[in-house]
Amino acid sequence: MNWETKFWLLALSTYMILILGGAQIEERLLILNSKVSILEQDITTEKETQIYLQQALTHMVQIRKRRDIYPMLLWPMHVDDYKHMTSYVGLRDVPKEIYLGGSLTRVHTGIDMIGVKKARIVSIGYGKVVDHCLTPGWHNGKLYSGDPVFGARIDIEYKIWVYKYTPEIIHTGRVIEFKRIKYLTTILVTYGHMSETSVHIGDWVIPGQEIGKQGSTGFSTGPHLHVEVFNEKGDVLQPLNYMKDPNDA
Repeated sequence: MNWETKFWLLALSTYMILILGGAQIEERLLILNSKVSILEQDITTEKETQIYLQQALTHMVQIRKRRDIYPMLLWPMHVDDYKHMTSYVGLRDVPKEIYLGGSLTRVHTGIDMIGVKKARIVSIGYGKVVDHCLTPGWHNGKLYSGDPVFGARIDIEYKIWVYKYTPEIIHTGRVIEFKRIKYLTTILVTYGHMSETSVHIGDWVIPGQEIGKQGSTGFSTGPHLHVEVFNEKGDVLQPLNYMKDPNDA
């Protein structure tokens, strides 16, 4: 029986008391007071429950909007050599030094950072080198032009565990539980514009292992490291979901 039904029963009881009158009024008032106390407790309890369920619903919506919980991998530039970030994922104007035909806005699909001269570039985790482009020039008697965009570039494939929380609510008393699912996924990380590289296709790398040095090869206006992250479908991902800027610590 909800509190609204109890309220109308209470109103009916009051009406009956007025009709009966006389000696029975005092007795009926005692009963009425008792019912009012019980009703007030029921209303308070129900209001608390409604507030609690509303909070639970709000929390569930927030969980639905949240991204998956990614593990924090290492920063791709050695922290002792790192200075700061210079560009993020999103729209940006192409520097005039590169594009001479006037202003040009394009989507920047990665993040850029700079460090000291010849800053060390490191692997963000355990992975395998799946593509490698040498710096422009002669290597073992062969002339290499390098990647026209990223110059000396390395692509490393990482398999990582990701945690995902289901939005369903299991209402047990006063506890809300969210089921956590752990699954394995693959990301591809591109390191670009390096001055030199120290790994090759097929090499396995470990977290913190040096894989090259900061440079300005390819489509670049100055020494820096460009990092892109892709999923298995080739979609661009936000690198900062997987690695944290040391300057934000």
